[in-house]
Amino acid sequence: MGKYFVNLIKHSNMERKKTTSKTPPKTPPKKRGPKPVKNTPENFFKVLQLIEFEGLSARKAMERIDVDSKQFYDWIDSDELNRKQYTRAREERADLIFEEMKELADKQDKDVFVDADGNERTNHNVIHRNKLQIDTRKWMLSKMQPKKYGDKLDITSDHEKLNQVAQHIPTEIIQQIADKL
Repeated sequence: MGKYFVNLIKHSNMERKKTTSKTPPKTPPKKRGPKPVKNTPENFFKVLQLIEFEGLSARKAMERIDVDSKQFYDWIDSDELNRKQYTRAREERADLIFEEMKELADKQDKDVFVDADGNERTNHNVIHRNKLQIDTRKWMLSKMQPKKYGDKLDITSDHEKLNQVAQHIPTEIIQQIADKL
């Protein structure tokens, strides 16, 4: 009986060697040439629409439509109307992000759940994730449009540079201070 098991083990080892030595044939790597660039005025306007209505960044919108970024920005710089349309699309994207923040703040559908015992429990993970999403969007908006969504509001100077010395100090007072030193 011992001889039977030894032959069985030898036979199974030979089968393993046969199966492991066979490797699937390698497929040749796909050759990737340059992507065909679709830089048409229609595609430039599609990029603007993706920025404006879907809230995508310019880079993501260009990737989706396969528009070359250098040519896209050259197209924007080529005409004042194109620049205004791009600026408007970015402003609309910021407003869209602001609306998303309000929706996230108002969302309460998954804040509370019922556990196995039938008790209502607060799902703090969902609340913290919504807070993180809102804080991230607030930070983005403060960088995208600081005048509109930034933390610092200038209510005194109407965005003009303020003079550091607010009052004129009489020379007698300056002399008195200098004498004490």
